[in-house]
Amino acid sequence: MGLVRSMRERNPLEAFLPRSSSVFVFIPVVACYGFAVTALLGVMVAVLRFPPRPPSFWESHGDPAAHLIEALAFAPLFESCVLIAIIELLRWLKTPTVVQVLLAAVAVAAPHSYTWGWEPYAFIVAPSFAIQAASYIYWRAVSRTRAFAVVASIHALHNLVPALAMIAYATGKT
Repeated sequence: MGLVRSMRERNPLEAFLPRSSSVFVFIPVVACYGFAVTALLGVMVAVLRFPPRPPSFWESHGDPAAHLIEALAFAPLFESCVLIAIIELLRWLKTPTVVQVLLAAVAVAAPHSYTWGWEPYAFIVAPSFAIQAASYIYWRAVSRTRAFAVVASIHALHNLVPALAMIAYATGKT
């Protein structure tokens, strides 16, 4: 018991981790953390009077089903691969873990502002990607396959709410 307590004292962020070692508990809890931070930053951007994010191609012109596939399958798989590749490259270069998390998060978040004219959307989603990067590093000790599945699942769960909102909007238009 003393070893667990001393480990928690060294890393205060472990207090935010679920007490269960199950990925089925970890994924929704950590996805909620990411969604909460993203929502908070989104409100801050709205208060600062930035223009709203323009809709993506699939949101404005395409089929809602295509947007659902993009948000819940393609983006989580592709962006998780990029995030993990950056982390592993930085790990190979022996950079500190904090640098791995922050650089990977910024590198994956930056393209999200492209449609917004390089304005604040990357700022809004970067913390969520940092949470995903930290989750990968946490679960990598168990297995890289499991760590990838956890990151992709967190990303897909995070994208579920906006995807459902877009589907509700699209079905309400018809």
